[in-house]
Amino acid sequence: MKKPYTIAVVCLIGITLFIKLGIANALFVFLLVGAIPGTSYSIPPAGMLFLAMIPAWLVFVRLMMSGTIQAKIKSLNTNSRQVSKKSLARKRLGRA
Repeated sequence: MKKPYTIAVVCLIGITLFIKLGIANALFVFLLVGAIPGTSYSIPPAGMLFLAMIPAWLVFVRLMMSGTIQAKIKSLNTNSRQVSKKSLARKRLGRA
């Protein structure tokens, strides 16, 4: 019963520090404007678009590959079951 309270308190402390130290504001400014915190440099809009597209593309590829891999495994399982049923039928008939 103590573990959920401990996790909740640690999360609240972490969120509070994240906000109070200004990390949240720096992150939002970086994502919206491209301003690198602590410097006078900023990333151009095309660069920010590229930086935003990379994680989106990686998530898309991951989701597509997981679906493709699951479909391939499923088809392999059904094919192996069909092959084993055919071989069992041949063995029963003495045609092996």
